[in-house]
Amino acid sequence: QEGEFKGFITNESVIYTKPFLEENNRFYCFSHYLPYVQLFEMMEFLLKLDKNYYDQNYQQNTAADARDNYFETKVMSVFSAFLPHASFYKSTHYTVNSDKGPITTELDILGVSNSATYIIEVKAHELSHKDKIRIKGLMDKVKDSINIALYQCNRSEKHILDEDGLFRAKNSTITINKTKPIYKIVVTFQQFTMFLTDCESYKKMGLLDPSIDDALVISLFDLMTILENMKDEQEFIQYLDIRKEVNKNKMLYCDELDLFEYFEEGMLSEAIKKPRAFIMPITPSKLDEKYLCNLFI
Repeated sequence: QEGEFKGFITNESVIYTKPFLEENNRFYCFSHYLPYVQLFEMMEFLLKLDKNYYDQNYQQNTAADARDNYFETKVMSVFSAFLPHASFYKSTHYTVNSDKGPITTELDILGVSNSATYIIEVKAHELSHKDKIRIKGLMDKVKDSINIALYQCNRSEKHILDEDGLFRAKNSTITINKTKPIYKIVVTFQQFTMFLTDCESYKKMGLLDPSIDDALVISLFDLMTILENMKDEQEFIQYLDIRKEVNKNKMLYCDELDLFEYFEEGMLSEAIKKPRAFIMPITPSKLDEKYLCNLFI
């Protein structure tokens, strides 16, 4: 750790991008969770080593391999792999009425299956170390990512329910069936778990938009883990339905994957009946056993 105050608690640590230690040709891991939860930040750190590529390609939205474009494509591929029978459309456009007349706007990903419609917004905002320790920077990032994404999801839902529900994608036009359930999902590049585990408090502070109660806000890492362990779309829909009740019932929890494990064990439906319930991590965790224990045996 560089800097004058090496032990200062708000110092940024290299363990988040370099979790492995080497000594005498032996490798050690500072924490076995870090290579998983910090996976995308570690990869981005490696990209930054090539400054020209990072600045001129990865950070530029016009480049095909830019972070925003790649992240959106990755999220779409994750959903398409999980729901191969559904149709997913990237960068769909639609027209809404405003005080200034009709305007055309965009939805990141539109998913359509026989069972449901999925409104998906993708936010690749970077949450820097300074953002994490400075309240104003942190609040600005949350508002610029989560709250704007929620607004965009609500706008798309309103277009479906109150207007013509017509979306235009490349080489196709999609008209949404208003009778099917609509699920709003916000996928983030960064982990915003610190805000999502106690939505009620942050809504009262004005940090989170109240419409978060009707949406799933999840990091790509958690989304990939959950979908990999889901049986089918019907189970996913059950999780999305009960996930809404978690926020509406003002529940507290430590991590999205803790909620998922409760759901898989059939315990979440009972837990939401208790006011302001706190979800404790399940030990031993089946996800830990699946992804971590075998790695370090």
